[in-house]
Amino acid sequence: PAEQWAAAQQNAQPKEEAVPVRPLSARASTYPSMKHPCQTGIDYLTRVKDLDEAEHCFLAALEAKDQPDTALAGLVGIYLRRENEAEKGLAILTQHQHYLEPEKALNLKIQLLDKIGNHRDLAETLKRALPSTFKVSRRLHYIFTLARIHLDDEQYAEAIHWYEEWLKVRKANCVYQYSNTAKLAPMEFNVYRGLAICCYENGDVTRAEAYARKLLQLQSADMVAKDILSGTFQIRDFFNGRESTAGLSADWLLTDHGNMTIYAQNVLDG
Repeated sequence: PAEQWAAAQQNAQPKEEAVPVRPLSARASTYPSMKHPCQTGIDYLTRVKDLDEAEHCFLAALEAKDQPDTALAGLVGIYLRRENEAEKGLAILTQHQHYLEPEKALNLKIQLLDKIGNHRDLAETLKRALPSTFKVSRRLHYIFTLARIHLDDEQYAEAIHWYEEWLKVRKANCVYQYSNTAKLAPMEFNVYRGLAICCYENGDVTRAEAYARKLLQLQSADMVAKDILSGTFQIRDFFNGRESTAGLSADWLLTDHGNMTIYAQNVLDG
């Protein structure tokens, strides 16, 4: 019968073997055959969390001009995350920053300079950026960073100026302050702590004690405030007892600053 003959012919046809799907790492290693290197790089950050392969893909994406703005931001996120690679990130950013909007390129440069610890260039960059920075959250972050690096460098009068400027900007933007109370609280605490330390080290003990009492209202167990009020505070102990002053703004950085790298850093931290 015709049906039996057709079935026999179909069974006689050689069957196509399924093409094995190679692991993501094998596909990434075969660029330039990779069609979408930037998306593959994002997959490495979001699924595999493999920085080496993600870096390879993002570099390939820059070369192929495949979403170069996202690829560049991804690379900066990787170099910020790794130890001793911020200078590498700064070099790549300088070479390819034309792919980014000026404000986004500036934000990434600030993060890299901060990670490198180049306080002179960082301070100059922040001061140049402030007059044209109108977003309140970013302005507060820039001012806070200026205060922090002057505290790090034991330039207490300059640090006091920028901590006080932070309080002025926050007060002048009461609507933003009201809607971001929880987000502002950790930074505000560190502003008052910075003021207490700087005034104490600058010889203005009365103001230092006033700020220390304010600190205790915000956090009753704060040892910096207690040491200032008892006259036993030592700046060397403070510097040695913390991981890094840059850590004071780490949460702020990830939630409201440098949003071109937020997907990379949040995934790597999560």
